[in-house]
Amino acid sequence: TMAGRLKSANIAAADGFSLNVSSFQTNADSISYGSAISSQVGGKSFVIDTSRNGKGPSGGMWCNPPGRGLGSKPGSDTGNPLVHAFLWVKRPGESDGSSGECNGGPGAGQWFQSYAVELCKNAAF
Repeated sequence: TMAGRLKSANIAAADGFSLNVSSFQTNADSISYGSAISSQVGGKSFVIDTSRNGKGPSGGMWCNPPGRGLGSKPGSDTGNPLVHAFLWVKRPGESDGSSGECNGGPGAGQWFQSYAVELCKNAAF
């Protein structure tokens, strides 16, 4: 499905695609998924947002889940030729929202100091 969407968006004219933006999927899962997509879109490389994936997903919780950590530091040394770079696309410490299931966070996009500290304390590096 995603490869088809990328083709419709003219991935052929792009340098590549991005994965895991503002999410918590591990590098291993993102690389596996990205490699499968890449094989269907002409071998395009991809970047992975690692700003909050150091501890992987937290069940089905997506909104400021507790216990998460910073993932790999940004850079191009990824160990995989298809992975062009690890990036921190979502600013670590930026809240996902303030609804009841958002771990007491402020509105989406607002600075969440205690969450930023937690991400640092649980960093994967």
